[in-house]
Amino acid sequence: MTFLRELVASGTILVDTAGEVLTEYRRYLDPRGQPGVGDRFYMTILMSLPARVERVDLPLREDGQYADLPQPIIDAGFDPSDRKFAALAAKEGSPVYNATDSDWIEQAKVLAAEGVEVVHLCGCDQETWFEGMS
Repeated sequence: MTFLRELVASGTILVDTAGEVLTEYRRYLDPRGQPGVGDRFYMTILMSLPARVERVDLPLREDGQYADLPQPIIDAGFDPSDRKFAALAAKEGSPVYNATDSDWIEQAKVLAAEGVEVVHLCGCDQETWFEGMS
């Protein structure tokens, strides 16, 4: 929650100009801002604070992959639905902030080797991700 407060106060979120990132967020979050922290993030940042959103062009190669996504990440079988986030991070030199998506932990070595920094907001111990949630 501290991360989200800091983001609202002074951070920037990157999204692609084609809208793939927003589509991905909408798939899992409720824009009414309820009931969880992720929903609140979506409503507050993406809907209410457009000055905190930076749109970045992410061109596609002929094969449909993101031009800015390093090939070793693709070759490692990194989750196709997460590739847009890794491509944005690689292009902009910005970290990816991950809450509880295990793909980012499973592919940590290849991501790091390609310069994609991942900050795990809930740590890397998957056993503790949902402690204290009702």
